[in-house]
Amino acid sequence: MPTRLRIYILLFLSVCSLSAKAGWPDVPLPPTVKVTHLANSFSYHGIPMDIRVFSSHLSMQRILEYYRNQWHDEYVENQYGPWQQISHKHNKDFITIQIQQDANEHAYGRISIMKIPEQPVKQDYVALGVPLPPGSSVIDDILSSDTNGQSRVLLAHNKQSLKFNSRYYIGHYQHKGWNLVMDNVVSRAGHVLAFQKGNKAIDIVLRTIGNTSYIQLNQTTKKSLF
Repeated sequence: MPTRLRIYILLFLSVCSLSAKAGWPDVPLPPTVKVTHLANSFSYHGIPMDIRVFSSHLSMQRILEYYRNQWHDEYVENQYGPWQQISHKHNKDFITIQIQQDANEHAYGRISIMKIPEQPVKQDYVALGVPLPPGSSVIDDILSSDTNGQSRVLLAHNKQSLKFNSRYYIGHYQHKGWNLVMDNVVSRAGHVLAFQKGNKAIDIVLRTIGNTSYIQLNQTTKKSLF
Protein backbone atom coordinates (compact mmCIF):
# COMPACT_ATOMS: atom_id res chain seq x y z
CA MET A 1 0.00 0.00 0.00
CA PRO A 2 1.44 3.47 -0.86
CA THR A 3 3.00 5.27 2.05
CA ARG A 4 0.88 8.34 1.30
CA LEU A 5 -2.14 6.32 2.49
CA ARG A 6 -0.64 6.43 5.98
CA ILE A 7 -1.22 9.67 7.86
CA TYR A 8 1.13 10.43 10.73
CA ILE A 9 0.54 13.28 13.13
CA LEU A 10 3.90 14.47 14.48
CA LEU A 11 4.14 16.40 17.72
CA PHE A 12 7.38 18.36 17.45
CA LEU A 13 6.99 22.05 18.30
CA SER A 14 7.18 23.20 21.92
CA VAL A 15 5.59 26.51 22.83
CA CYS A 16 4.06 27.89 25.99
CA SER A 17 1.05 29.64 24.47
CA LEU A 18 -0.81 29.99 21.18
CA SER A 19 -0.97 33.43 19.62
CA ALA A 20 -3.88 34.49 17.45
CA LYS A 21 -3.34 33.22 13.89
CA ALA A 22 -5.16 34.46 10.82
CA GLY A 23 -8.19 35.61 12.79
CA TRP A 24 -8.27 32.64 15.17
CA PRO A 25 -8.61 33.36 18.91
CA ASP A 26 -5.97 32.74 21.54
CA VAL A 27 -6.53 29.47 23.39
CA PRO A 28 -5.15 29.32 26.94
CA LEU A 29 -2.76 26.44 27.58
CA PRO A 30 -1.76 24.71 30.81
CA PRO A 31 1.95 24.74 31.72
CA THR A 32 4.26 22.21 30.01
CA VAL A 33 1.90 21.65 27.07
CA LYS A 34 3.55 21.08 23.68
CA VAL A 35 1.41 22.06 20.68
CA THR A 36 1.52 22.50 16.91
CA HIS A 37 -0.85 23.39 14.07
CA LEU A 38 -1.73 20.63 11.61
CA ALA A 39 -2.25 22.80 8.52
CA ASN A 40 -2.28 26.40 7.30
CA SER A 41 -5.97 26.14 6.43
CA PHE A 42 -8.61 23.55 7.18
CA SER A 43 -12.33 23.15 6.53
CA TYR A 44 -14.94 20.62 7.54
CA HIS A 45 -18.05 20.48 5.34
CA GLY A 46 -17.08 23.95 4.13
CA ILE A 47 -16.79 25.45 7.63
CA PRO A 48 -13.37 27.04 8.37
CA MET A 49 -11.48 25.32 11.19
CA ASP A 50 -8.14 25.48 12.95
CA ILE A 51 -6.74 22.18 14.24
CA ARG A 52 -3.90 21.84 16.74
CA VAL A 53 -2.48 18.79 18.50
CA PHE A 54 -0.84 18.73 21.91
CA SER A 55 0.91 16.56 24.47
CA SER A 56 1.69 17.14 28.15
CA HIS A 57 3.15 15.49 31.24
CA LEU A 58 -0.02 16.55 33.06
CA SER A 59 -2.84 14.03 33.51
CA MET A 60 -6.11 14.20 31.60
CA GLN A 61 -7.96 15.28 34.76
CA ARG A 62 -5.47 18.11 35.36
CA ILE A 63 -6.03 19.38 31.80
CA LEU A 64 -9.81 19.19 32.19
CA GLU A 65 -9.67 20.98 35.53
CA TYR A 66 -7.57 23.75 33.95
CA TYR A 67 -10.22 24.46 31.29
CA ARG A 68 -13.09 24.21 33.77
CA ASN A 69 -11.42 26.98 35.74
CA GLN A 70 -10.64 29.02 32.62
CA TRP A 71 -14.16 28.87 31.23
CA HIS A 72 -16.03 28.84 34.57
CA ASP A 73 -19.58 27.61 33.93
CA GLU A 74 -19.55 28.41 30.20
CA TYR A 75 -18.55 25.00 28.91
CA VAL A 76 -19.98 21.63 27.87
CA GLU A 77 -18.21 18.41 28.84
CA ASN A 78 -18.90 14.97 27.39
CA GLN A 79 -17.43 11.71 26.08
CA TYR A 80 -16.80 11.31 22.33
CA GLY A 81 -15.59 7.82 21.45
CA PRO A 82 -12.23 7.37 23.25
CA TRP A 83 -11.96 11.12 23.85
CA GLN A 84 -13.00 13.13 26.86
CA GLN A 85 -13.88 16.55 25.53
CA ILE A 86 -14.70 19.99 26.84
CA SER A 87 -16.11 22.75 24.62
CA HIS A 88 -16.59 26.50 24.93
CA LYS A 89 -18.15 29.24 22.76
CA HIS A 90 -15.88 32.26 22.34
CA ASN A 91 -17.49 35.12 20.39
CA LYS A 92 -18.09 33.64 16.90
CA ASP A 93 -15.84 30.62 17.45
CA PHE A 94 -16.51 27.23 19.04
CA ILE A 95 -13.47 25.72 20.81
CA THR A 96 -13.25 22.00 21.61
CA ILE A 97 -10.47 20.29 23.57
CA GLN A 98 -10.34 16.50 23.07
CA ILE A 99 -8.13 14.55 25.49
CA GLN A 100 -6.83 11.06 26.14
CA GLN A 101 -3.94 9.87 28.28
CA ASP A 102 -1.26 7.20 27.86
CA ALA A 103 -0.22 4.42 30.25
CA ASN A 104 1.84 6.92 32.23
CA GLU A 105 -1.22 9.17 32.63
CA HIS A 106 0.32 11.82 30.38
CA ALA A 107 -2.36 13.71 28.44
CA TYR A 108 -2.45 14.20 24.68
CA GLY A 109 -5.11 15.32 22.27
CA ARG A 110 -6.27 18.01 19.91
CA ILE A 111 -7.69 21.50 19.99
CA SER A 112 -10.21 22.40 17.30
CA ILE A 113 -11.67 25.84 16.66
CA MET A 114 -14.65 26.12 14.33
CA LYS A 115 -16.15 29.31 12.94
CA ILE A 116 -19.84 29.32 13.83
CA PRO A 117 -21.66 29.77 10.49
CA GLU A 118 -24.04 32.73 10.27
CA GLN A 119 -26.28 30.72 7.95
CA PRO A 120 -26.96 26.97 7.65
CA VAL A 121 -24.28 25.14 5.65
CA LYS A 122 -25.41 24.32 2.13
CA GLN A 123 -25.63 20.56 1.83
CA ASP A 124 -24.63 20.63 -1.83
CA TYR A 125 -21.18 21.88 -0.82
CA VAL A 126 -20.30 18.48 0.56
CA ALA A 127 -18.46 16.35 -2.05
CA LEU A 128 -18.39 19.24 -4.52
CA GLY A 129 -15.98 18.24 -7.29
CA VAL A 130 -15.64 14.62 -6.13
CA PRO A 131 -17.37 11.84 -8.12
CA LEU A 132 -19.55 9.46 -6.15
CA PRO A 133 -21.25 6.25 -7.30
CA PRO A 134 -25.07 6.38 -7.52
CA GLY A 135 -26.82 6.19 -4.18
CA SER A 136 -23.82 7.36 -2.15
CA SER A 137 -24.07 9.49 0.98
CA VAL A 138 -21.19 11.56 2.36
CA ILE A 139 -20.09 10.97 5.96
CA ASP A 140 -17.11 13.36 6.12
CA ASP A 141 -15.46 15.82 3.74
CA ILE A 142 -12.30 17.48 5.08
CA LEU A 143 -10.01 19.86 3.19
CA SER A 144 -6.65 21.24 4.34
CA SER A 145 -3.62 23.04 2.94
CA ASP A 146 -0.05 23.71 4.03
CA THR A 147 3.25 24.77 2.48
CA ASN A 148 3.46 21.49 0.51
CA GLY A 149 0.06 21.74 -1.15
CA GLN A 150 -3.57 20.81 -0.61
CA SER A 151 -5.28 17.64 0.56
CA ARG A 152 -8.81 16.34 0.85
CA VAL A 153 -10.18 13.30 2.66
CA LEU A 154 -13.73 12.20 1.86
CA LEU A 155 -15.62 9.32 3.45
CA ALA A 156 -18.88 8.06 1.94
CA HIS A 157 -21.00 4.92 1.89
CA ASN A 158 -23.54 3.21 -0.36
CA LYS A 159 -25.23 -0.12 -1.01
CA GLN A 160 -23.32 -0.88 -4.22
CA SER A 161 -21.01 -3.87 -4.51
CA LEU A 162 -17.25 -3.59 -4.15
CA LYS A 163 -16.85 -4.47 -7.84
CA PHE A 164 -19.34 -1.79 -8.90
CA ASN A 165 -17.59 0.92 -6.89
CA SER A 166 -14.11 -0.02 -8.14
CA ARG A 167 -15.24 -0.13 -11.78
CA TYR A 168 -16.97 3.21 -11.31
CA TYR A 169 -13.79 4.95 -10.16
CA ILE A 170 -11.50 3.24 -12.67
CA GLY A 171 -13.84 4.22 -15.52
CA HIS A 172 -14.29 7.77 -14.28
CA TYR A 173 -10.65 8.68 -13.68
CA GLN A 174 -9.23 6.92 -16.73
CA HIS A 175 -11.79 8.74 -18.86
CA LYS A 176 -10.52 12.00 -17.30
CA GLY A 177 -6.92 11.19 -18.27
CA TRP A 178 -5.67 9.90 -14.92
CA ASN A 179 -3.12 7.07 -14.77
CA LEU A 180 -4.13 4.00 -12.78
CA VAL A 181 -1.01 3.16 -10.73
CA MET A 182 -2.54 0.69 -8.28
CA ASP A 183 -5.45 -1.74 -8.52
CA ASN A 184 -5.22 -4.24 -5.67
CA VAL A 185 -7.88 -6.47 -4.20
CA VAL A 186 -6.71 -6.84 -0.60
CA SER A 187 -9.49 -9.19 0.52
CA ARG A 188 -13.02 -10.25 -0.41
CA ALA A 189 -14.18 -7.09 1.33
CA GLY A 190 -11.41 -4.64 0.39
CA HIS A 191 -10.00 -2.94 -2.71
CA VAL A 192 -7.32 -0.24 -3.06
CA LEU A 193 -6.98 2.08 -6.08
CA ALA A 194 -4.43 4.80 -6.79
CA PHE A 195 -4.39 7.35 -9.61
CA GLN A 196 -1.93 10.04 -10.69
CA LYS A 197 -2.15 13.01 -13.00
CA GLY A 198 0.64 15.59 -13.01
CA ASN A 199 1.12 16.93 -9.48
CA LYS A 200 -2.15 15.35 -8.30
CA ALA A 201 -2.69 11.96 -6.68
CA ILE A 202 -5.81 10.12 -5.56
CA ASP A 203 -5.90 7.05 -3.33
CA ILE A 204 -9.21 5.24 -2.86
CA VAL A 205 -9.83 2.57 -0.26
CA LEU A 206 -13.03 0.58 -0.77
CA ARG A 207 -14.34 -1.83 1.84
CA THR A 208 -17.56 -3.66 2.60
CA ILE A 209 -18.98 -4.20 6.07
CA GLY A 210 -22.18 -6.20 6.12
CA ASN A 211 -24.47 -4.84 3.41
CA THR A 212 -22.76 -1.43 3.27
CA SER A 213 -19.80 -0.36 1.15
CA TYR A 214 -17.52 2.41 2.39
CA ILE A 215 -15.41 4.75 0.24
CA GLN A 216 -12.39 6.63 1.56
CA LEU A 217 -10.91 8.99 -1.02
CA ASN A 218 -7.63 10.82 -0.31
CA GLN A 219 -6.76 13.52 -2.82
CA THR A 220 -3.49 15.48 -2.72
CA THR A 221 -2.17 18.30 -4.88
CA LYS A 222 1.50 19.19 -4.48
CA LYS A 223 2.59 22.76 -5.05
CA SER A 224 4.57 23.28 -8.22
CA LEU A 225 8.20 24.35 -7.88
CA PHE A 226 7.83 26.66 -10.88
